[in-house]
Amino acid sequence: MKEEILSRLDVFAAKLGVGVEHLWEIYVMQAHVAGWYHLILLLVGTLLFYLGMRTKVEVYWEKEDYWTSYPTLEGIKMISFTVIGAWIFLYNIYRVITYFINPEYYAFNKLLNIITQ
Repeated sequence: MKEEILSRLDVFAAKLGVGVEHLWEIYVMQAHVAGWYHLILLLVGTLLFYLGMRTKVEVYWEKEDYWTSYPTLEGIKMISFTVIGAWIFLYNIYRVITYFINPEYYAFNKLLNIITQ
């Protein structure tokens, strides 16, 4: 199995005109770039979540001696910002931690994707 993996990597590296070791180093360095990208997305998700939670829904309508609230554009914005922001945050937190702490894992996954294709 190991020879088969190395032969496939050698073929891929030969197409690029580099050695397998150089290919590994490139993917390890690329893990940091991908980590920064996902960190920016993480911050965008956090900002959206914060804006969604910060939106106040204070629209009331007087109807027959009591106040009732109804869903407004503010409420829809609050819910959508909160849900989308939380989803972006949760989707990217794993990648940020993995790519910065263990870039070899990123490189290994990328090379496995190359081999399986």
